[in-house]
Amino acid sequence: MWTYEDLARLSPDEFEQLVADLWRAMGFNVRLTGGPGDQGVDIIAEMERGVRLTLYIQAKCYGSAKKVDVREIREYSSLLRRGKCDSVVVVCASGFTGPALAEARELGVRTIDGQDLVTLLNQYNVPLPVSRQVAPSLSSTTEEPVHRVEEEESVLQLLREVKKATPDTLELSLDEEAVLALVLLVLGGIGLSGLVA
Repeated sequence: MWTYEDLARLSPDEFEQLVADLWRAMGFNVRLTGGPGDQGVDIIAEMERGVRLTLYIQAKCYGSAKKVDVREIREYSSLLRRGKCDSVVVVCASGFTGPALAEARELGVRTIDGQDLVTLLNQYNVPLPVSRQVAPSLSSTTEEPVHRVEEEESVLQLLREVKKATPDTLELSLDEEAVLALVLLVLGGIGLSGLVA
């Protein structure tokens, strides 16, 4: 599940990709156009269902202290007059000033703030980027460090037994065993009972 905090951790490029992924999940064909000279269009989203619908999307990955203002809304609204689009959408992680929202309504620019974006991402099941998925960590458990070490040692012992049982097919050094055990514990959240059962 997406949270507002997940959005705050994204880079501008990741944010653009995320917005594109959302429109893709909604059934649009999507093209990223962002970069220098994009003329205010980061993403073009098109859908054809009897009638062709083209959206120009601007993705703004602003921190919580900065919001899209009136000047930016006016700039993006000009895309409706000069572009070949049916609608302009401005998506901003942080949000919009009050005057910007009023101007957007008047000029026909659609706005999506961070909270609305989180709702849509969860509604359309857009996955968190792999780099942002939080795996259970050893430091987040309430057990004492001694217990974690004992569990790691138990997993290492189990891996050693597996290695003895299949010496021709499993060639791991002790360091590799330790890494594998740690990966199993941290990423999989697998307790020893899950491995033995």
